[in-house]
Amino acid sequence: MLPSESANDTTTFRNYFSRGTYSHEEIDWITFQGGYEINYETAASKRLIETESLGDVSAFLSTNILPFESFNLQPGIRYIYNFKFQAPLVYSINFKWDVLKVISLRGSYAKGFRAPSIKELYLNFQDINHNIRGNPDLEAETGNNYNVWLDINLDKKSHMISNSTNLYYNKINNKIELLYDPDDPTSAIYFNVPAGAMISKGFSSNFTYKLHPRLTLNAGVFHNKLSSIINTSEFTKNTDYTSNLKYKNVKYRFELSIFYKYTDRYSRYVGSMDMETGEIYDVSLSYLDAYHNMDATVSVPLFRSAVRLTGGVKNIFDNKSITSSGGGAVHSGGSDGSALLNWGRTCFLKASYTFNKFN
Repeated sequence: MLPSESANDTTTFRNYFSRGTYSHEEIDWITFQGGYEINYETAASKRLIETESLGDVSAFLSTNILPFESFNLQPGIRYIYNFKFQAPLVYSINFKWDVLKVISLRGSYAKGFRAPSIKELYLNFQDINHNIRGNPDLEAETGNNYNVWLDINLDKKSHMISNSTNLYYNKINNKIELLYDPDDPTSAIYFNVPAGAMISKGFSSNFTYKLHPRLTLNAGVFHNKLSSIINTSEFTKNTDYTSNLKYKNVKYRFELSIFYKYTDRYSRYVGSMDMETGEIYDVSLSYLDAYHNMDATVSVPLFRSAVRLTGGVKNIFDNKSITSSGGGAVHSGGSDGSALLNWGRTCFLKASYTFNKFN
């Protein structure tokens, strides 16, 4: 059997982009910035029926308003004309308020728009591990994003303590995702999430302590909830933890760095699709199991810091694969099994030399 024409093919993408801006800063308490953007992309390949193109033209205006020293307001607006999809008027507003010298509050709201790419619409990609098809019936994504940050910074000579906490909420209509064929884990097609919207919400918090110049300790948590592909009232959730310690020995001049992360079990709703009708059925949970990861590095300067030796271990817990279940993992070897994660524990040693010239 002779191979198809697309089996030996080069796909050519061309992108043309132009941007211009104008700024006005003559007034003390308000500044303006406006401009335009032109973005045009074409693709040609035997995997495409014909040469395809997408693009848009947009005009934008943003302002920075300082009604008083401790408060900053930044509204913005953008008009988009897309050559294929009808785009809404998108806008955003950001603010920062220095409540106290050590406490600041920030917030933002943004309305978003994203047209499907040429790859998502038209390109059919096939090799021994993949059979991913574009979908010319895709609709554009629109969304709303809300964020609030609370920042606290206490700086006392050699001691510094800081914390940044973020609350967020995202709602994306017609979210574009890959849907996998349950009978063939290498086969997938792009589709719009049928729930009409996907919601993600959660928080992150990051704590830092510094004892200059010896010690820096960082710890953080990230919690996220993601809605089902057919029901925005059903959510999966995961919580990740990170920490990082850096220690500098002033007497012996070596530096030690240890990084640790706990990645929580990641779950999401997936469904089987009738590849002919596009109907989604048999919605279930897909997951990747939780795992721990740690890296450690030691660095030592020698010969008046001209030479630096650095050694360490990456992936100390020797993570190679993790348990997975459900669809959506092309390289998992089936609907249930394991997903490749890393090649295992790695040790390294590096030496560097710095040339200094003194006049």
